[in-house]
Amino acid sequence: QEFNIPLLDDNDFGSALQFRVGLANPIGCTLGATYADVMMQDNDVFPTNRYKERVEQDRTTESWQAGESWNMFKEWAKFIFRHTPGSKKVLVADQVDNVIFISEIVVMRLLVNVLSTDEAGPWIRFMRQMSGKEESG
Repeated sequence: QEFNIPLLDDNDFGSALQFRVGLANPIGCTLGATYADVMMQDNDVFPTNRYKERVEQDRTTESWQAGESWNMFKEWAKFIFRHTPGSKKVLVADQVDNVIFISEIVVMRLLVNVLSTDEAGPWIRFMRQMSGKEESG
């Protein structure tokens, strides 16, 4: 016997859409398998349908990607943030880590500049004397 399964179309890309159909309680027949896996190819394009017509005309995107790279990147980023749990937290944590790293570089550069100058303050002169790097005058 044949039957239809209604499908709902959406605008979200999914590389492979899969579901399982289970059959039970046969009447007047024997089932060879009690379930079947169904896999469908999505009719949406990655990352969004914004470029669907262009992608269908040229799947390599070579003929039309000039000037669209930044916009395509933004669409990709939206897709990733929408479909990857915790991705925004990871982005923020990485940026905080970058700020800390750059701050450390700036502080180290300032310390090197202060310690290497002849016009060091009294505390720096005292520390140099204590370490034996500067003769007392």
